[in-house]
Amino acid sequence: MRKVIASFLTIVVMVVCFAPLYLVRAVESINISVSSDNAVVNKGGVLALNVVVDKMPNIMSFENINIDYDEISLSFEKATVSSELPESFAVSIDMVEEGLLSISGLDETVKDAVDADLIEDQDGSTEKLDENEDISFFSDSPVLICTLYFRVKAAAYEFASFSVQEGAIFTNTSYEEIEGVCNSEFRVDVTSDVSTDARIVALKVNGNALVDFKPDVYEYVLNVAKEVSTLEMDAELGNIFSTINYSSLDLAFGENVILIDVTAQDGVTTSQYKLVVTRQSSYLQEGANFVDNRGKLYSFVSAPSDVIIPEGFTETTVVINNFEVPCYKCDGVSQVLIYAFDGDAGETGLFFYDIYDRRVIAYNASTTIIRNSIVLNIVDVPKDVIIPEDFIPAKFIYNGKEYEGFINPEGEVICYMSNNAGKEMFYTYDYSSQTFIKYKPIDNSTENLYKLLFNVCLGIAIIESMAIIFIVYLIRRFRKERVNPRPRRV
Repeated sequence: MRKVIASFLTIVVMVVCFAPLYLVRAVESINISVSSDNAVVNKGGVLALNVVVDKMPNIMSFENINIDYDEISLSFEKATVSSELPESFAVSIDMVEEGLLSISGLDETVKDAVDADLIEDQDGSTEKLDENEDISFFSDSPVLICTLYFRVKAAAYEFASFSVQEGAIFTNTSYEEIEGVCNSEFRVDVTSDVSTDARIVALKVNGNALVDFKPDVYEYVLNVAKEVSTLEMDAELGNIFSTINYSSLDLAFGENVILIDVTAQDGVTTSQYKLVVTRQSSYLQEGANFVDNRGKLYSFVSAPSDVIIPEGFTETTVVINNFEVPCYKCDGVSQVLIYAFDGDAGETGLFFYDIYDRRVIAYNASTTIIRNSIVLNIVDVPKDVIIPEDFIPAKFIYNGKEYEGFINPEGEVICYMSNNAGKEMFYTYDYSSQTFIKYKPIDNSTENLYKLLFNVCLGIAIIESMAIIFIVYLIRRFRKERVNPRPRRV
């Protein structure tokens, strides 16, 4: 009797201990099916195909869910992953070839946890150490894996067909492989009737998908930054044979209403979507200011709409004193142009700001010249500075603007300027490079030396010539007296 009781208790303990493991291993297959909410679809319309499994018994990965579709009648548009799966479950949809999609998935979080347990298992078993702490996704009811979207081509026949290929494999947390079983072919009827679909099924604004967009919701609110002056719309229509029209996409500061009108293929059915877009008039933070290299305080203010920006500068932003502020940049110019208030002078205007040494230079359209990476400002000639000889005050045109400087009879133009380092000197306009360069007065000392040497040599040559003439004269006279001596008186 005791032996019978002991045997019975042993059986009970074994059933209790191994029942969970048996239940997991009892799953021999997982059924895969495809379906659609559309019983009939128009040519040019979008068909949504749902990929569903009948259960998910502690599955941490799957692969080779291959979907065949009729490529003559359909073109693949996009796919969305189901929210029924955990966020840690990454699902990928790849096109193997035209007419064949492959779906795979992996829960990396679960896999890492399972692998950690398996590493500690000393007997080499692939069983997890603690079956009661399985964090993988479990469901004994159908689960949506993903939704595939197809566009029905104009060449489509009476129906569009789909099928799931054999060979799908699901892996549970015990690293056991479970076969995926496929259902029969699935079809959706295609009609050639004129479409009444006037929906937008997806909408992008300036390249970004509109958040929470739904085809049957017709009004949205959107805020954009100050620098966004126009919108770029990219709408995906429910049927490609529909037509779409936008109201003006240019934005004024404040609230703008953008209307999107869609007309179905039948020319009668219409829908209208409305976007209320608010363009910020300023993106300056309160108290945005900075101190320059001389300890002078400037405050950032919004530039008025009529401010004149130098040619070649475009609006952008820059971080100054931990504030992201608007500015204007130009290729080749290291300084940025900002609009700020000078507290000491009590003036508001444009200033060049060097982000490296915090030097600030006021911009003046009538005195500021921008030369490559250097900003030059025309200043008054100090009393102790001598204006080069032959130069007289004159006005000249540079880049379509009139400036004051000096000109000489040869047409050479110079200006007394201060550069972005605060150094003042004369600059001359170089006609070959069409820009201003440092002025270097012509050094006449060398020319004068050459003139002196020339005059000395000329004097020496004249003296030598006269000496030679005198010597020749003496020699000739001496020879004449020897040949024809004078008669002597007796």
